[in-house]
Amino acid sequence: MHRCGYTFLPSPRGWRSRRGSSLVYLTVAMVALLGFASLAVDLGRVQLVRGELQLAADAAARHGAAGLSTGVSTARSNAVNAAHDNNADGSPVVVDPDADVEFGAWNDSTKTFTVLTGAAQSGADAVRVTARRTAAGGNAVPLLLARVVGRTSCDVRATSIARYNPATSIAGIEGLNGITMSNNAFVGSYNSAMTTTPAEASATAVGNLYSNGAIVGSGGDVEGGVVLGPSAPGVVGISVSGTTTRAASPLAPPAEMTWSPAPNPNGLPQNYTASGNVTLPAGIYWFTSLTVNGSLTYSGPATVVINGPVEINGALRAYNLIPANLRVYQIGNYTFADSDSNGNNIDIVADVSAPSAHFMAKNSLLLRGRLVAGSIEVKNNADFFYDVGLGGAGGNGSKVVTVR
Repeated sequence: MHRCGYTFLPSPRGWRSRRGSSLVYLTVAMVALLGFASLAVDLGRVQLVRGELQLAADAAARHGAAGLSTGVSTARSNAVNAAHDNNADGSPVVVDPDADVEFGAWNDSTKTFTVLTGAAQSGADAVRVTARRTAAGGNAVPLLLARVVGRTSCDVRATSIARYNPATSIAGIEGLNGITMSNNAFVGSYNSAMTTTPAEASATAVGNLYSNGAIVGSGGDVEGGVVLGPSAPGVVGISVSGTTTRAASPLAPPAEMTWSPAPNPNGLPQNYTASGNVTLPAGIYWFTSLTVNGSLTYSGPATVVINGPVEINGALRAYNLIPANLRVYQIGNYTFADSDSNGNNIDIVADVSAPSAHFMAKNSLLLRGRLVAGSIEVKNNADFFYDVGLGGAGGNGSKVVTVR
């Protein structure tokens, strides 16, 4: 302000007022800077711990899945121990064997994990492990600079799912004691990941026909090879596109499933007959007999164990027509598919293991997947399509795969 040639400065009161305003701005800026620093420092620590927990969860899930071949108890112990062998934020990772280790069925088609409980866990093919650092568990990740904005800790979790694929050497169709194929039989292969409706014209030659006994037919074709036991008579009446080889020792049957029944989903009886078009939920089923009059399918992955005869007058199909989604195990010396040699239009989409059973079908059989039976007898237009997605070519050993 100018007056009479003089310049007057603002009063000290104004200076004090401005100094007070600057202090407020500085305080706000400091809080903001501390907040940004918290994001940089504390977020970095949280991300580091999350990565360490993920490594621990992956290791625990894989080691847990590897133990499924010897039982759920071993698998759970493997998972807990493997997690503890890893550190997160400087401390061993501890997982709760009951809450953090889950057993279930993995669906390759939908990439989903279905939790199994109780006795059904014995049929699990996958393990899910959750590694966590949480306030509820008393071990949340502590935060330093974030304390100025009211955050003292952060919950961090990591989850991993691993699947166990058991060893198998059967890449095709096996009738351990002999195979008879009369009037237009065909054996080929396909990949269910590419198509669920294979045809003879487009079939590949990856699968084999296996037997320790005679393989006899009339007008049959094998698009692939034949593997014979050392004492098998040979192949008669069937055209084989691939090579015929003899094993050094008799072809061994796979081990039969242990009969350890538990309550069936939906409370189904063990002596079960499906009439009409029936869709059952995913899960583990225990039957003393299974009869299908119509169509039976499942809404998800399923394992079916039958300690008795199986009769199919129609269709038995896996979820989404993917054979790996339906594992069928028959125990004992019974018939499978057709008990009276009058079965017509039988459609099976499954991975079938019935090493002591006599598999029979008459008039239009379509089997997609894999079949291991004590003996096989089919007549009048039978098509077998081995799904290469089931593995087994070259005698693959068991393996564990992290699926999520």
